[in-house]
Amino acid sequence: GGERQTNFGSTFEVPPRFRRQQNDEREGGRGPQDGSFSRGADSAPGQKSSWGSGDTGAPRRGDSREGNRGPRDSDNRSTGSNWGNKTSDDRPSRDSNWGNKSNDDKPRNSNWGKSSSDTSGGAMAEPEVDDSALDMGAPSEYSSLTPDVGSQHKITISWAVDPGQIWAMLLPNIDGLMQLMNDLQKYCQSKMAAAVTDVTPGTPSLAKSPADNTWYRVTIVAPQGPTECRVYFVDFGNTDVVPRSALRLMKGRFLRLARQALPCSLHDLAPTPPGQWSAQAVDKLHQLFQQCESHDCTVVEEVDGKMSVKIASKGQDFAETLVTSGHAVRPSAVSVRPPATRITGGDPLRTGAEVYVSHVDNPHQFFVQESSVSEYLEKMSAQLQEYYSGLSPTDVPGTLDVGGVVCAKYSADGQWYRAEVLTTYSDGSVSVCFVDYGNPDHVQPSNLRPLSEKHALTPPFAVKCRLNGVKPTGQNWSESETEAFSTLTLDKPLSVVITPHPTSPLTTLVAEEGDVSELLITGGSALAAPPTVIIPTRVVEVATSPEVYVTYIETPDSFYVQLSSDSDQIDRLSESLQEVYGGETEVATYVTPGDYVCSRFTEDQLWYRSVVESNDGGQVTVRFVDYGNTDTVTLDDIRVLTPDHIDPPLAVRCCISDLKPSAGDWSDEEVDVFRQLTSDRPLTCEFLTATEPYGVAVSEESGSLSDTLTAGGCGVLKSAPQIIEDSPLPQEGVEVYMSTINTPSLFYIQLASVTDQLDDIGAKIAQIYNTPSSDREVGSVVTGDYVCAQFTEDGLYYRAKVTGVEGADVKVVFVDYGNTDTVAMTTLKRLTPDLISVPKCAVECALHGASPSSPGVYSESEIARFSMETTDVGFTCQFMEKSQETGRVTVKLTVGDRDLLEILQTAEPEVATPATEVVAMTTTPATDVTAIPPAVIPENVSEGYISHINSPDSFHIQLSASTADIESVAEKLLAYLSEQDDKWKVDSASVGDTVCAKFSEDGLFYRCQVVATEGSNFTVNFVDFGNDETVEVGSLRGVDALLMSTPSLAIHCKLDGIRPSDGAWTESEIGVFSALTLDKPLQCVFTDVTSCHPTGVTVTVADGDLLGRLLESGCGVRPVTIATQDPPTARCEAFVSHAVSPGEFYLQLASNTEHIDTMAADLQIKYSSIDNGEFDLTRVAPGDVVCALYSEDGQWYRAVVLTTTDDVASTQFLDYGNVDDVSLGSIKRLTEELHTTDRLAIRCVLDGIQPSSGGVWNTTESLAFVTAVMDAPLMVDFKSQCVGGRCRVSVMKGGVDLVTSLVAGGCGVSCDTAVHLYPCPMPSDGDEVEVHVSHVETPNNFYVQPVELSSSLEELGASLQTLASDPLPLVSDVDVGGFVCVKFTADELWYRAVVQEVSGDLVTVLFVDYGNTDFIARDQVHVLPPEVTTLPRCAANCSLTSIRPHDGDWTDAEIDAFNNFIADKTVALSSTLDVTTQRY
Repeated sequence: GGERQTNFGSTFEVPPRFRRQQNDEREGGRGPQDGSFSRGADSAPGQKSSWGSGDTGAPRRGDSREGNRGPRDSDNRSTGSNWGNKTSDDRPSRDSNWGNKSNDDKPRNSNWGKSSSDTSGGAMAEPEVDDSALDMGAPSEYSSLTPDVGSQHKITISWAVDPGQIWAMLLPNIDGLMQLMNDLQKYCQSKMAAAVTDVTPGTPSLAKSPADNTWYRVTIVAPQGPTECRVYFVDFGNTDVVPRSALRLMKGRFLRLARQALPCSLHDLAPTPPGQWSAQAVDKLHQLFQQCESHDCTVVEEVDGKMSVKIASKGQDFAETLVTSGHAVRPSAVSVRPPATRITGGDPLRTGAEVYVSHVDNPHQFFVQESSVSEYLEKMSAQLQEYYSGLSPTDVPGTLDVGGVVCAKYSADGQWYRAEVLTTYSDGSVSVCFVDYGNPDHVQPSNLRPLSEKHALTPPFAVKCRLNGVKPTGQNWSESETEAFSTLTLDKPLSVVITPHPTSPLTTLVAEEGDVSELLITGGSALAAPPTVIIPTRVVEVATSPEVYVTYIETPDSFYVQLSSDSDQIDRLSESLQEVYGGETEVATYVTPGDYVCSRFTEDQLWYRSVVESNDGGQVTVRFVDYGNTDTVTLDDIRVLTPDHIDPPLAVRCCISDLKPSAGDWSDEEVDVFRQLTSDRPLTCEFLTATEPYGVAVSEESGSLSDTLTAGGCGVLKSAPQIIEDSPLPQEGVEVYMSTINTPSLFYIQLASVTDQLDDIGAKIAQIYNTPSSDREVGSVVTGDYVCAQFTEDGLYYRAKVTGVEGADVKVVFVDYGNTDTVAMTTLKRLTPDLISVPKCAVECALHGASPSSPGVYSESEIARFSMETTDVGFTCQFMEKSQETGRVTVKLTVGDRDLLEILQTAEPEVATPATEVVAMTTTPATDVTAIPPAVIPENVSEGYISHINSPDSFHIQLSASTADIESVAEKLLAYLSEQDDKWKVDSASVGDTVCAKFSEDGLFYRCQVVATEGSNFTVNFVDFGNDETVEVGSLRGVDALLMSTPSLAIHCKLDGIRPSDGAWTESEIGVFSALTLDKPLQCVFTDVTSCHPTGVTVTVADGDLLGRLLESGCGVRPVTIATQDPPTARCEAFVSHAVSPGEFYLQLASNTEHIDTMAADLQIKYSSIDNGEFDLTRVAPGDVVCALYSEDGQWYRAVVLTTTDDVASTQFLDYGNVDDVSLGSIKRLTEELHTTDRLAIRCVLDGIQPSSGGVWNTTESLAFVTAVMDAPLMVDFKSQCVGGRCRVSVMKGGVDLVTSLVAGGCGVSCDTAVHLYPCPMPSDGDEVEVHVSHVETPNNFYVQPVELSSSLEELGASLQTLASDPLPLVSDVDVGGFVCVKFTADELWYRAVVQEVSGDLVTVLFVDYGNTDFIARDQVHVLPPEVTTLPRCAANCSLTSIRPHDGDWTDAEIDAFNNFIADKTVALSSTLDVTTQRY
């Protein structure tokens, strides 16, 4: 609706969308970044959105659900034919649409007064009301507008939830409503308006909307606590919660105007699939209503005070559009009449299900029950008899409405059944259909009872069906034909096959004797009907601009075009159609809306492909799909379309995106101008949207067609697109922060000066967009539009730019931050002018001079380095130049006096350098020095004590062997802090900084890491104990670099073999765990020595195995696991099911293909059909084996939970290997029988290849590997050697070794994995070992040889010289990483080496037993003899801790000084391994 100006000086919106204001607290400058916000509960009642699922704030009957939600236990099969001791002729039943819930929380009064209507479409006549009686306090109702059936009106939509819940206003009545609104404002603002003290539901009142402070007419729905009340806005259709202080007594004169919101539903329409309307259907309805303000409405019938209507605009029937777009169906198995008491909608029939026919009207109308519901049906029958036999006849419903549901006594057996009212009679009796069986009955009032809500929760057990492939031999089905069908189907188990159709489902039934349709045809009881043909979808790519011709015009908002590129195809198709259908072809004697047929056009008597739009007694309206025009023909002019002609339509329906009518609807004159300017001439058509009708921009040789049209009097241009301008760039250097980091060539910055501006924007957005409003909904968007979009991570709105549209999904970039998201189109809002006027707060940038080391693509390590150097760092920024092509600004960034580019180009330091200078061995306090090394995890059984407990999944252990270190660190802290406490004080700290903090309980300082900050408060983790505490800045101290060398003395652990009983550890379970472990010596075996966060551990206590004690005490349960199948020993065929890189992929054996397919089919049947809560999980925890719904294909698969958040779990699919984020509602319990099969995907690593960089597979290499292996049969040999749980494999593809082809294509380098030298054995637990320093580069890069290997090293040298006396074979392919044997240039002796670099004919090698390097000719590199590969490398690479050079790089003098200290000496070395650099 648009805005209408009123006399009381405010803007009155038609229609208003109300929502109470929320308190939206935002943090300045943070924005929609990952993890920035956590969305709290929505405290505001009211509508989620104007097109949402109704009034979410109102109490709904049935919210507290009882009992079983549906009979879907596939294990319970009934083979008997006598269900409930009822014959086929006396089974009671259901009507069929129980999926559409009417607004139960909307007040519905059975005595709405009817007023006369102007059938010509004018204003409705208003009933007279006795004003004096009303003012005396007598209770009164609003009168209702009830247009006559068949009348036509111009309407505007004031509120819509879905196609079954729409509120409309008659346009001629708007002026009267405006006058009433003016009077309301004056009255309610005067002293004459009395406050409301009685909030009895149903009372007419006046209320001030909290959204716009305007007074409206309302009906009280229900009190909401002591101070508020929910009200229904009778002139608009929506509800809201208002303060009781905002209510005023109704005056009689304000009741003279009938309530203006007409409750409506689209006629003869039901959702598909049955049940609730889909989001796509609601979105499509939204788009239809947004096309213009006024619509044509025809009243078809009135049911229970609601108008069943047809709504159209510009010749487009909205219901038909929903059907043809696949969002709705014409009812056959469902009924669109809204029940007074709703029965929960059930699932559609499943293909392959076993069913029984419960009632037959004819082969095109019968009811079936799935055999699996037999047991549930019997239970419900018993419940109904017990409950309703106890109710007295006085409990008969006061008013029985057609479409309402009741419990009725069946006349044939005197039993109670659920039923739907079909017809009411003057004597109070009704005809009903028993919803669980399908048959009808005539029931007296004394045999009716209101249906309890708990009995309405179970879906109907009978489904209305139509037999596929048959038609009657005459005009209608005869009694004998129906009897033949009944004989073949009643009391027999049948298999069902469902065929989709645009308007109704078609059913194939298979009995023991064969296909029922074929049996009827062969028995002469039916004729074969042509197969149903569904029109394929024509897809036009967005952003393409083909040449087109306009073929048919309704309006500029609805016209059809043909692509010039299709002209030859159209000619060939026309010739073929005349040739085929001009001869003897099958006449389509029976058609229904949606059928794809061939029809003869009345004007030229030629044949064209068409779709049936309606069939009115043999007068069939068709639309010619290759041209767009329509015609009304007889069945004699329709032929069955042959398979050769079933292709997508060649005409595309379009609308001009930037043009609108000059006033109201398109006039005939405007349409004529459009026709004259477009007919028989080529045009260029740019497609801007992804669904029909396609939004297009049309141009001609002279320019935009829209300009030509407006100049010729056809329409006016829509307002220019809203543009948010870029921020002006300062000329001088300014302080900036990174807001989004992608690569050095694409990142976003925010000026430090925009913090207040961001706060203002956030406050405005919070104020405006917490209240849904019709004038803020965008309807549809195209790439480049600026909108307000809801960020998925925190649910808050931000300014955004559309970067792509894919159906109902829209890709956006948040212009004030730079990060991206994909959101639903229905959630987008139109930006207000004041939000448009503020420039963007984020600047898209590229670092001046930066480029990737590999052409075109930054490696993962380069991106990680860039992110590490820029996250949470303030820079001085100098803006250089702006690209005219991309809009990206080149910038120079400096931190302190260092240029960021220089920092990135400097090799990453082996040991992180503290910001506060630390030279040689001096000690200066700092908070950002090198992080304390992680705890050393022993490989053997170790004694320890628990120092801190969060849960059995998260606790810390201190080793008994670390006691001396704990005491030593404590003594050092006490000493240096007590001597010069002031020296160590710090003003601030950041997350990740290493500090010392005072523990509140003992007043002593301990080593910590900052984990969170808030103002002057800092949350720290005591790294030697594991616990956290929040302290003030005054309790922080800098840390001496000398204290950094000792690793963390608490190991973060999780207990193996146990998980919480119910998803999360309870306080009682944690209490049991604490009682068994605290202050007790534990024998620990750490099961994952590479992990620290946390590492798995098995624990033995004095009384035995801790795991067993916990389980005996009821603390936790054993996690269910599924083993990985053993790889075959012989070569086998396999397929890659998921691939990341050559170092990480998953294989499925070809021999398992049938097993995988069978399991997939079983999973879909079991989990798609059962919806009774049997497999629901209230919680999931990491390690749980579950059944999860994959988001990309909507199918169920076995999976294991990796991580969880509040409502999403990251899961890995066990039989495929890929990972997906799955909502908790799409995760189900895995049945026991599905646990017995091993995982069918084997995790692998490709043997004989390594990354080109020697470290991480880059994006280009990974993509090349994935492209090479996906969807291709491979021959695989599994090696015995495994790496990190991955099987090493060699692979042949098409008879060629995969490694060879990958390396030839530039993906990785080959390496000889048969030759492997183990690393030098070094203690990594802090123990001392005696070494000799064998080679020095710098104090941060030198090599040592353990003294204990000295004799082995001498023997190795002698063996090599002997073995090399006979010529050693040359290495054919010298590859980086390969272990070889070469002569050292200086002494001409043979040594073991590893290839570091190959440059032409020159090879750089590192001698693995000494650490020095040499350059060797390529033809002098020899194979390493196997006899010398068993001895580990005798040199280990090391770095001296707690020291760095004075001025960035080590000088020769400093290196010489280090050499002088250690040359020719036996040195005591204590070390820990840095797993990242593999350096000690």
